Amino acid sequence: MSDRVTRDIPSPSAARLPALVPPTGLGQCSRELTDLAACGADLEAVPRIEFVRRPVGRGRTALVPTDLPRLPVAAALATVVLPLHLNWSEPGRSFQLADRASRARVYEMVIREGNPEDVLAYIDGVLLVDLWSDLVLPRLVRAAWGQVVMAATTVAA
Repeated sequence: MSDRVTRDIPSPSAARLPALVPPTGLGQCSRELTDLAACGADLEAVPRIEFVRRPVGRGRTALVPTDLPRLPVAAALATVVLPLHLNWSEPGRSFQLADRASRARVYEMVIREGNPEDVLAYIDGVLLVDLWSDLVLPRLVRAAWGQVVMAATTVAA
């Protein structure tokens, strides 16, 4: 009997792996991955994240994900320098995502100014849910994103 527990939680790294290339750490497994169990791996179906336009006032729209993204731990807690279109007031400033206050500033900028690629690169859904009540966002932006955040919270409960 095995002590391993299988959980139905999407793996953030599984969604980003090229097709038929084994993740690192699978030892002597064939690159063909014909027998995943023999390689000590599982194949996961990870929901595809799409983005929908939501009105946020004054003729503007926000692109909101249909599901919250997950990042690998290293990316979720990295030190980042945001591109100019996100951080135009302090170009070149680095943010430590491991620091809650710094992560909140990054999430606010990405939610307000970011495109889908920015959301997928900088926002981790679990950490967003944890920060959600502390984020300073325009009312209509919060309402647009609040639907997906609350849906994630409801599913988790």
